[in-house]
Amino acid sequence: METQHFSIVVNAPAAIVWQTMFDDSTYRQWTSVFNPDSYFEGDWLPGSEIRFLGSNPGGELNGLNGMYGVITEHRPYEFVLIEYQGQIVNDVDDTTSREARQLIGAREAYSFSEVDGVTTVTIDVDTADTYAELFGELWPKGLAKLKGLAEAAWAQRAAEPAARTRDRSYTPAMETMHFSTQINAPAEIVWETMLDDATYRQWTSVFNPGSYFLGSWLPGSEIRFFGSDEDGDEGGMVGVIVEHRPHEFLSIEYRGQIVNGIEDTTSDAAKRLIGTHENYTFTEADGVTTLTVDVDVDDEWAGMFGEQWPLSLEKLTQLAEAEVATRGQHPAD
Repeated sequence: METQHFSIVVNAPAAIVWQTMFDDSTYRQWTSVFNPDSYFEGDWLPGSEIRFLGSNPGGELNGLNGMYGVITEHRPYEFVLIEYQGQIVNDVDDTTSREARQLIGAREAYSFSEVDGVTTVTIDVDTADTYAELFGELWPKGLAKLKGLAEAAWAQRAAEPAARTRDRSYTPAMETMHFSTQINAPAEIVWETMLDDATYRQWTSVFNPGSYFLGSWLPGSEIRFFGSDEDGDEGGMVGVIVEHRPHEFLSIEYRGQIVNGIEDTTSDAAKRLIGTHENYTFTEADGVTTLTVDVDVDDEWAGMFGEQWPLSLEKLTQLAEAEVATRGQHPAD
């Protein structure tokens, strides 16, 4: 095993490079140099399991190969560290073969260093000697593709029309509402319960029984929140994660609404939403977490949210406290 080092300079801020590297759609593009069908399953949040997958050489997606590991360190815009725990062969986890034993404990680190809007990305990856030459060819190609994607994203972001920010000529009646609850669980568990897909659907069902999100909670990422009306038509909101401090703070800035599956940034309703924020703050003391939600709300919806947010936080409290009660009691794998 040897540690290989690769680096590239990207003419874009670290937040843009970070998003390009870890967002699902762009991840598939820059990692296609390793495998045309490359993708990941899981989460980049600290402590999360993540699985890296691709099709077999014949292109058959019903027999996936790859690796899986755990995110052991995660500092937004700065550093991510993966520690591998095994490989995947034809959809089956493997920890006992010679190749798997070589992989277990190997690390892959991504570092981001920004100066004056230019980001240097450095990759340090533990590689078995048999793959060193292959990765020596592929990693520079992958980083070159990442560079192109990030610089294109930054150019597009810089050229976004004023419609992507609040129309300052439109000044609706708006207030910031505040909600809070105390949860008998560590902040890490409350954070996971609030943002994990399965439990998110449960606690937000108070707002809409079919509530779910698409996207990522990583900083700089776009995220879409959906629900269905009584006719089954989907609507929701589009936002960007503008701040993300694991287990401490998350801020969403809304960029528009979704009506019948179509993004809307020009209607009066959309203009009222654009530029508003929804913030989650997690404060832990002695294993008890105070969760505070601060959300900008049009006066028209204040009464409804004043009823629904306390109910949703009550549901979130129950889910998080149940997770504390059961954690450590799951059967051994």
